Amino acid sequence: MTGIDISVFIVVSTITFILGFIVAHKRFTHSLGSLNAIKKQFTQWYAKLDVVKDELSKANKEIEKLNVDIEQKQRLLNQLENKTNDLQRMEASRQTIERAFSQLPDKQKNLSDLEAQLEELKSELSLYTDMKSYVDYGFYPLPAYGEATSKAYNQKLKSIREEQKIMLRHATAYTYPDHIEITGNATYDKSLVKNQGNLLILAFNSESDYLISKINSNNYEAVLTRIEKLAEKLEKRLISLEIGISLDYVELKMQECTVYYQYKYQKIAEAEEQRDINAQMREEEAADREIQQALKEAKRDEQMVREAMNKVRKELAYASAEQKQQYEFQLQELTERLVEAESRKERSLSMAQQTRRGHVYIISNVGSFGEDIYKIGMTRRLEPLDRVKELSSASVPFVFDVHAMIYSEDAPALEKELHSYFDLASVNKVNSRKEFFEITLQDIRDYVESAGLEAHWTMAADATEYRQSLSILEQRMELAA
Repeated sequence: MTGIDISVFIVVSTITFILGFIVAHKRFTHSLGSLNAIKKQFTQWYAKLDVVKDELSKANKEIEKLNVDIEQKQRLLNQLENKTNDLQRMEASRQTIERAFSQLPDKQKNLSDLEAQLEELKSELSLYTDMKSYVDYGFYPLPAYGEATSKAYNQKLKSIREEQKIMLRHATAYTYPDHIEITGNATYDKSLVKNQGNLLILAFNSESDYLISKINSNNYEAVLTRIEKLAEKLEKRLISLEIGISLDYVELKMQECTVYYQYKYQKIAEAEEQRDINAQMREEEAADREIQQALKEAKRDEQMVREAMNKVRKELAYASAEQKQQYEFQLQELTERLVEAESRKERSLSMAQQTRRGHVYIISNVGSFGEDIYKIGMTRRLEPLDRVKELSSASVPFVFDVHAMIYSEDAPALEKELHSYFDLASVNKVNSRKEFFEITLQDIRDYVESAGLEAHWTMAADATEYRQSLSILEQRMELAA
């Protein structure tokens, strides 16, 4: 390459460089302006960012406040919902109470009806059960009986019922106003009042008679009270007509109740007395049979001994010296037997002639009646223990123990004396013929000995079967456990 070419090349290169530089400078200047604009915009954006950050910070604080406020509002809302639920429940309760309150008159009426029915049921129940703790009004002590026979009580009962019939015939069994106007027709109104009065007495008599028929010692007070309340109840049903049961008629009905009670229990007492008399007659007959049998046997034994003695005497007259000694010994034995047979005969004859001779026995039955309960009875049997055996087999679970057997020339009188002395200790205060006394055996013994009577005493009761039964029961209970 020549120098010119190089110079041209250099010039061209320089121009190209300058042109490139100018272009580049322009581009740079343009770019720098854009950069400044961007920087300015960035500065503006950065400034706006700070503002946004401040706004965001403020917004966050507001959000926090809002969250706190929301929580408070939520709590209030929850409380409000709870109160709303409470109010709803209260409203439901109020409605329930209002409904119940609206039904209260009906319920009170039902309660009154139930109470009335309960009182009636109690009164009716007292007819069959022991109601001593039930009657809390009025006082009707049990009437005494025994002062007259059942026939006399029955006659008195008829007399009372006849008085009631007279009051019914004369229309004085019930009361009614002298002047009453119901329909305006005086004749019809009077007839109506009379019919209502008769129906009132009919109802009163029907239920009263039923009550009286069920009377006993347990419900006597309740029956009289029931009759009194019955009259009041029936009168209330006719209160508008002013019709009631005459007090005299009610009194007669209560008298009927009392006399019927006396008649009923006097009849029972007479039946028991008759049974006791029959039992005493059977005892006397048994004693008589025993005495007659003993007398018959004593006579037979005496006859047999006498015949044997006669036979020995005949043989003794022809016996040798050695045989005589043997016959004399037999004769001596027969003589002793004859004396014994004659003694038995005399004793039997004496017992047959002296019907009051006998034994008073003191016996107990711990298993059946408990401790310190003694029976004081009398028997005319030649073998008095036979009577005790009979008593032991008569509806008691265990046999009687004999504590004393007292012989007396007048056994009935001695028995009566002991019963009279220990009367306060008798178990059955109504029927003294039961002969049981709650007392110590030592008290009985002290009185008998103070009267100068002799007897062999057994102070402790064996009660063998009873004690063995207790032992067996304990063993079975131990095995079961």
